[in-house]
Amino acid sequence: MSWAARVFVCHCREDAAWSAEFGEALRGAGADVWTFGAGVDEALTRAGAERELPARRICVTVLSPAAIASDWVRCLMDHAADLAARQPERIALVALAAPCAVPQGWSTHARVGGGDGVLAAPVAGARWVATRLGIQPARTPAAPPPGAETADGAFTRGKGLFLQGRFEEAVAAYDRAIGLAPGEARFWRFKGSTLTERDRDDEAVAVLDRAVELAPGDAWNWTHKSLALCGARRHGEALATAARAIELDDRLALAWTAKALTLYRQRRLDQAEAACDAALDRDPELAMGWTVAGLVMWRRGKVGQALAAYDAALRLGPQSVAAWTNKGIALASMGRNEEALACHDHALGLDPASAGGWNNRGHALSHLGRYQEALVAYDWALTLNPRSAAAWNNKGETLHRLGRDEEALGFLDQALALEPDSINFRTNRGAILVKLGRNDEASRDTTRALKDQLTPLWHRITHRKGEGDPGAG
Repeated sequence: MSWAARVFVCHCREDAAWSAEFGEALRGAGADVWTFGAGVDEALTRAGAERELPARRICVTVLSPAAIASDWVRCLMDHAADLAARQPERIALVALAAPCAVPQGWSTHARVGGGDGVLAAPVAGARWVATRLGIQPARTPAAPPPGAETADGAFTRGKGLFLQGRFEEAVAAYDRAIGLAPGEARFWRFKGSTLTERDRDDEAVAVLDRAVELAPGDAWNWTHKSLALCGARRHGEALATAARAIELDDRLALAWTAKALTLYRQRRLDQAEAACDAALDRDPELAMGWTVAGLVMWRRGKVGQALAAYDAALRLGPQSVAAWTNKGIALASMGRNEEALACHDHALGLDPASAGGWNNRGHALSHLGRYQEALVAYDWALTLNPRSAAAWNNKGETLHRLGRDEEALGFLDQALALEPDSINFRTNRGAILVKLGRNDEASRDTTRALKDQLTPLWHRITHRKGEGDPGAG
């Protein structure tokens, strides 16, 4: 999208609902909108704001008494005014969401709507901005009325929506294509891969089953089904499905990548590395191949090589949320938490509805000692995914660091309710119990954690003897 239609919207927490409606209306009019919500609602952080504001021609600050009282809103508005003063092609606007006196230093900002009063409707304000500044409607058309669109037309529209990050609309477009031509396997495949992108893996598997049923000789269908199965933690099936894809088309790099990802999840790192090598031999410009290679290197403790792989992925696909996320995790493992936070902020800028992204952001903030901000990030992670055991655990750990141990214990209990076999969660719970003086409970937790850790090793030893070890019997 052209720079002329790129809009930065700044608002405070109290004006989040107004600003969300305003931003959506602007997107519908054809603008590329990035929102910075000061406070705890949709804050995409200082680093994200400092990156995005200079990259956008138009800055709209949503004003109200609460916004004027926000230091961050004032800081960003001053920055926008300074950029507009130095570059006349830039535009700084204010939109009044509630009655307030605009500070004198901002009086040169044009008012959205052209008057001096409060905007009655966010949608009207967005229409005014789009009309006055020549923003054209997005190229992707709205869904035509029933009967006016072909199956291929709906499919093409779905692909366009996917590339814009409008995933739910893309799924709806693919559903329309399927409704018009239910026997077309590629429609099912694209819907399934979009569901996988949104971590709706169980749904994706069911959809991709249909794609495979319709076109069992198409390696792409098997490959995307393997990725969905891997996301659903059905690793044995995922590996068998990837093997079938490779049998059908040995040159398909993504099939080798799907195999590598499943092997990585199974901690079969030698085989995972070999599969990554096979994928990148076949397509050295496959960003996902480099991302999975980075995962394998990181798990092997080769963090420098992992970072190099993630950087290669980002050169090929700078919008890769997975690459930014995993680069952040690798940096955090080296104690480079400021850099890790910047990576997680970038990932959230691309996908602000990612529960995992907010959890990662909280982890980095906690390790920087910014505990209150970390708690806010974990709250967002749990709002987006209440079944994130990692976020329950991490919030409990942060509360523990703040000395709020009774509260922390409740969060660890919830984490263990979701993943009762987690040795890490049980060990963390034991540490909190010790601090609370509940040593008997702590001892039971520690004993169980050790038993859980040693039992798999014992099973492996006894299994080997049973397979004909000369020392057996």
